[in-house]
Amino acid sequence: MKTELEKLIKQVQPEFTDTNATISRYSLPNEVVLYLNNDDYLVDISLTDGILETELYVGEDEVELSAQDIDWLYSYLEGLLTDQVELTKQYYEAEQYESAISWYIQ
Repeated sequence: MKTELEKLIKQVQPEFTDTNATISRYSLPNEVVLYLNNDDYLVDISLTDGILETELYVGEDEVELSAQDIDWLYSYLEGLLTDQVELTKQYYEAEQYESAISWYIQ
């Protein structure tokens, strides 16, 4: 993948969701999406439960991904998702701790 395109992908703000979310208050993300659409680029990439889907265009030309590009994208998105899962776990643990402290103080 061209270095310019890698830099662009790294600049796109990731969105995280839990596609298996139920009414449960606590859920962990299992999907990361990168989306950008402007005059120069279309970036629509997602990793959900280990399945990578990509749609990349520079102008009107679709970007052909090599096996190395796919490996890089998968690793990058998997890393983002892993980090977000850990942050989410830390948030839930802190929330439970604060609830326990509040209950104890009362």
